[in-house]
Amino acid sequence: MAAFWGGILMLLTAYYGYKGISLLSKIAVPLIVITATIGMIVAVKQVGGWNVVASMKPEQSMGLGAGIVMVVGSFAGGASAQADITRYAKSTKVAWLGTIFGYMVANVFIIMAGFVTTVATGIGDLPSAMLQLGLGIPALLVLIGAQWTTNDNNLYTSSLGLANIINVDRSKIVLVSGVIATLVGVAGLSNYFADWLVLLGIGVPPMAGIILADYFFISNQKYEYGKGSEYCQWNINAFISWGVACLVGYFVNWGIASLNSLIVGMVVYIILMKVNEDKKIGLIGTYIEP
Repeated sequence: MAAFWGGILMLLTAYYGYKGISLLSKIAVPLIVITATIGMIVAVKQVGGWNVVASMKPEQSMGLGAGIVMVVGSFAGGASAQADITRYAKSTKVAWLGTIFGYMVANVFIIMAGFVTTVATGIGDLPSAMLQLGLGIPALLVLIGAQWTTNDNNLYTSSLGLANIINVDRSKIVLVSGVIATLVGVAGLSNYFADWLVLLGIGVPPMAGIILADYFFISNQKYEYGKGSEYCQWNINAFISWGVACLVGYFVNWGIASLNSLIVGMVVYIILMKVNEDKKIGLIGTYIEP
């Protein structure tokens, strides 16, 4: 039931678009910072100070490569979709500062809060660890606020992408995909979250790599858009590059899977586009912006 009504709440702010997301963030983010800080302070006091926390080690561990893939997986989706949010920034400088602060300061703070409370309680989940520390209401606020501000962004971004592909109003896509996502959440997808992060860590970086390659090496850092602009409807080269990159990232055990897939996606895309530059092979259909 909690997953169901939580999913409906997240759907509503995404339905109202950027204004709904912005309003929620102004309320939820300060609450998350305050309650997570309280959780860390209580956790540190309970175990006997920062020195004790620093000396503690987790009961379970994983290899460095697997850890990097999971971390990249948790960042990659948001990083690739960041432009959907920063396009509303007042300037390029504001977009840069907001992104850097969000990832390098705010997100690191939340990760540290999770680490401290985890080593103090032995529970690898921030809200559950806070419950163990006797912080019922703060734990609930962190759980709802963190999930809500993340998932409505995910739903907003995916609805934008689908609206461009199937040419259906974004708000209608939000309703349909939001209900489907809620039902999947109710079915218990969170039990496989670590496995999902690994897949994201391999599958999302080559998407970003292809976008970077197209902008810097194929389009020479210049995109034309606006009324009358002509676009290719389907670039099959991008799909082929992504598929090859995912296979390499998943099956090649050398190096770091996330980095391997990103680089392979870039290189294969550049090769395919350069080889087919004259014949336009792999570019299907045209669309003129009204």
